[in-house]
Amino acid sequence: MTNMNLIEQAVQLAVNYFEANQISVNSNSIRHRVLEWYNYSDIADAETLAAAAIESEYDCGADYDTILEWKDYYFPEFPIEYQGYISAEELAEH
Repeated sequence: MTNMNLIEQAVQLAVNYFEANQISVNSNSIRHRVLEWYNYSDIADAETLAAAAIESEYDCGADYDTILEWKDYYFPEFPIEYQGYISAEELAEH
């Protein structure tokens, strides 16, 4: 059974990424990529599906660590602006 809510979340994340980077995309082609990754892999979260779809069409040779690297690249846990940032509290601790 296909989780269409998950698919649509991933499609929207991918489309938002492309639009934010001023890259014109067709949402139907993105949906096709997301569906391929969903159907042929074990990916079960929207950000990872979106990252895989942004990176490429389905690739059975991509290992899970590579896919996680894509997710971290396209959807970092912390925004790039805050990476390497040390708060005043952390400085005081050192």
